[in-house]
Amino acid sequence: MLVDQPFCREIHAAHIEGWVDGYDDGTFRPTNTVSRQAAAAMLWAAANVGDGELPEPRNDLHPSGCTDVPDDHPFCESIDAVAALDISTGYPDGSFHPAEQVTRQAFVAFLGRTMHAPH
Repeated sequence: MLVDQPFCREIHAAHIEGWVDGYDDGTFRPTNTVSRQAAAAMLWAAANVGDGELPEPRNDLHPSGCTDVPDDHPFCESIDAVAALDISTGYPDGSFHPAEQVTRQAFVAFLGRTMHAPH
């Protein structure tokens, strides 16, 4: 990453903490948008609950109960964690829309809930 990027220090700090990763090619792509599934992974890491211990499931599928997140989804564990911690619970119809982009206002709401998640 170029050190003259506006948020270089914050991105570096989040990376050092293990909250964010870059792409396989070593880039971060700071101006790209973030999907709900990627946001879930970052928020779960930031909440320091990434030890595999999740709260009790919401239903017999998995903790999130999200109908569009199968158990073999690459972000299932992160989505389950943020749903189980009430950081992001998905949509009223039971879906999560993992590939949908996160608005800045929604991410700030998720971040605020992360700050109050049990650690």
